Amino acid sequence: MKLDWLEVIGLIASIAVVCIFVVVIGGGFVPITSFQAPKITFFDFLWTFRLIDILAQAFVLFAAATCCAAMLRREKGEEE
Repeated sequence: MKLDWLEVIGLIASIAVVCIFVVVIGGGFVPITSFQAPKITFFDFLWTFRLIDILAQAFVLFAAATCCAAMLRREKGEEE
């Protein structure tokens, strides 16, 4: 069985995106200041924490570009 490098790269990229998302959601980034942050609700957190929005938008754009490239690629044996 021949190893398809495109699938391997896609798998590694998917695992990396999931790991980054888990770290961000899990609170892996510690604030620089030492004051206690006010208690906010989950939805307030989603609307005010811009890093999640940017990561989600980047993932959606990457997924859309990948899907478009997959739909428009030529099949083996297809003539021009």
